[in-house]
Amino acid sequence: RKTSKVCRKRSLTSPAALVLVLMWSRMRGANATFTLLFGVTLPRLNMWLCFSLRVLLLILRKEPAARIQTPPPEYFELFVNLIAARYSNLGRKRVAVAIDGVKFDVCKPGTNEKQSVFYNGWTHGHYISNVFVFAPNGTIVAMVINAPGALHDSTLMEMGKLYDKMETWANDHSVQMVVHSAFQCIDRPYFIRSSQDVAVICDNDDPGEYAVLADATSARQYAEWGMRGFRSSFPCINDRIRFEERGEQMLMMQCLPRLYNLRCNFVGINQIRNYFLPALLKKAEDFNDTL
Repeated sequence: RKTSKVCRKRSLTSPAALVLVLMWSRMRGANATFTLLFGVTLPRLNMWLCFSLRVLLLILRKEPAARIQTPPPEYFELFVNLIAARYSNLGRKRVAVAIDGVKFDVCKPGTNEKQSVFYNGWTHGHYISNVFVFAPNGTIVAMVINAPGALHDSTLMEMGKLYDKMETWANDHSVQMVVHSAFQCIDRPYFIRSSQDVAVICDNDDPGEYAVLADATSARQYAEWGMRGFRSSFPCINDRIRFEERGEQMLMMQCLPRLYNLRCNFVGINQIRNYFLPALLKKAEDFNDTL
């Protein structure tokens, strides 16, 4: 005897679920706005948003243009040449990437113990800390994300084993990285620290050192461009992130950087890419290859 199982019809189709995630990432404000657009109640819309983020993350992890991973050896040579074309003094040092940290606002947790973990006394707010490694082509090639805001950027890199990864890159590819003064450079010769006042930390008797530090201070700014590009690409990250411990917060921070890489590789509207890879030097067929 055959039995028929009647299932409830899905509220959103697969294309609609993708549109929901992309619209959510590109807008600010309460999710109640989307209930009018998609014709579902707020609880059901939040459920679909969580589900769609998980599906999108699984897809982005398999997409080569969206992956956050160690670049191939030939890419390191390309990165070195791109930076050397703009900053000749850093070309002699074989600088390949720039590193910077960023904090995103998070809602105040409910208990004093959790508040002390996410509270930053310098800026007097609650945050989650993140560190991103930007390449000259505009993409994120390494990161440590979703850490408590009380952690220092250098401590975050130590806990996330990003120092070890940078050391591996330096040993395997003979490259160096540009960082700011918050990161530990002692016993790490592959780090070149920038400074707001180069003359203070530089030996005036060594003009070569002064030139390297001056270029490092200028080159590290492209990591700031990357942070600005990330924030402007996804305005939802500028809202106060809802504090929770079920993985939704980590899911968002895993998905958005991969969307950023995908957008950078396929759309190409990126300040870092436009600075190191001038559009006027590209041939017309190069644009067709990315479509």
